Amino acid sequence: MFSLALATALILFRTATAAALPGRNGFPSIPGRIPTTLGVTIPDLGSMNGTATGEPGVERFIVRYATASRWRAPVQATSLHTLTALPAVCPQAVGTSGSWEGGEDCLYMVLYVPQNPKNILTWVHGGSLLVGGANDPMIEGSKLAKATASVVAVVQYRLGVLGFLPPFTGDDTNLGIRDLVAALNFLKGIAVGLDLPAGAITVAGQSSGATAVRALLASPSASSLFSKAILHSDTADYAFYKPSTLTTFRNAFFSGSLNCSATDSACLNALPLATILSAQQDFAASCAELDGAAAGPVPFRPVLDNSLITASLTSVFPSTLKPILVTNVKDEGAPSVYASGGVPQLPGALFPLVLSSIIPDSRADAILASPYYVPDADDLRGALKDVITDLGFRCPDWTLARSWAARGGAAYTALFLLGATHPANDGIAFCAQPGNVCHQDEIPIVFGTARSPSAAQTQLIADVQARIAAFVKTGNPNGATSLAGPALQNWLRTTSASEIPVLPLGGTGPVDMGACVTSFWGSPVAPYDYQLHGL
Repeated sequence: MFSLALATALILFRTATAAALPGRNGFPSIPGRIPTTLGVTIPDLGSMNGTATGEPGVERFIVRYATASRWRAPVQATSLHTLTALPAVCPQAVGTSGSWEGGEDCLYMVLYVPQNPKNILTWVHGGSLLVGGANDPMIEGSKLAKATASVVAVVQYRLGVLGFLPPFTGDDTNLGIRDLVAALNFLKGIAVGLDLPAGAITVAGQSSGATAVRALLASPSASSLFSKAILHSDTADYAFYKPSTLTTFRNAFFSGSLNCSATDSACLNALPLATILSAQQDFAASCAELDGAAAGPVPFRPVLDNSLITASLTSVFPSTLKPILVTNVKDEGAPSVYASGGVPQLPGALFPLVLSSIIPDSRADAILASPYYVPDADDLRGALKDVITDLGFRCPDWTLARSWAARGGAAYTALFLLGATHPANDGIAFCAQPGNVCHQDEIPIVFGTARSPSAAQTQLIADVQARIAAFVKTGNPNGATSLAGPALQNWLRTTSASEIPVLPLGGTGPVDMGACVTSFWGSPVAPYDYQLHGL
């Protein structure tokens, strides 16, 4: 879609490791029943002891849900192993300096458990499937757990080449997604232990975390493990890879970058993590040269292997469609344009040249001929931000919702017109300006972790959490009343029409479709990346 050099700033967000939250032991435990992959419950694993959170009535539990050898499928936990401090993240690079952090024993989840929970809300963190973990203070789940009467489970999963570029085939593909399936199996046992009803589990994620949720929606192995899904700011312009792309990457990475045959387990297991992650960083920059489908900020992705993942969600969909919420923020593309190292302020007359350097195909001509993207005379960045927002996020996400609705699935679409600055966007002047909502700025609203929230942000937090509470309970985000204000506006179901009802969150509607109508984005006028590459 757009050059990796520009786009890597878009989602390679991470925050400093959070210190363990203060707490104490001795709270009432919750049962530790864990089902096997066959669905048989293994009782008598003991009890998990929680610690206090900053939210009265909510306890935190940290538990290992699976173990995994390097580049091998996860093995469901059959004994209870808990921590008191937040777990180490899965191995990942830190910036571009060559340093890294984390450890391979990282398949943990952090549970935020309110009194008398009624549901389980599973959160899959974002980070381009390269970085991130449960240590981000913006996804501390105690407030969300209390507001929704749900166990909030923040799940870690393998990232980068360790999670999405396996040397082996068969059950060792899509390892990061298999980790999440193992986590859902574990949570199924937690649901049994808490006497929660069937269908109690909802999965949610943001950015590449939403991409992982999309993969779970396309996986028959996961289908019985959750009943609803929430996709915040999914990068739906990028579909799952074809197996041939994975083969190309595998051959180039293991024999070339690592100098290890993909069949030489001894060599692969002996490699230091620093060597693997350094090679990953160099290799990520060349992925698009090996296969054009890899252009963009998510070089390692789930693969349509027809084993774990069997539906593209572009043209092939599951026979049973779960209720979904699809949300975006108003200015998804702003960090890649306005952050340091992004795009300098340039006159609008240079827009055709800059656009063609980012989208070097026929779509640039369609964009320039359209009425949707007209740059200011003295600053082309606003129009460029809108192009990246629409092509990378908003329009393909709304296309997914339309397709879901066309096949009879319940989909609800919303746009955040108000957010709260995520720490990853600190220092970006555009993101600090009133009325702008940058990628990730919905996270502090969803979790109620906004720093010094305004009255409007406090109201929006209550409204959004009330809608989530209704959705995880019934599959419909309506019927709840916000604790902080009047009755909530009815959230209409998405239709298959070009003009779909999009709920304005933190503002007033109706939401203008802009270029996200069926007559512009998508084949044949301005194809999505997955259409260009036959995905």
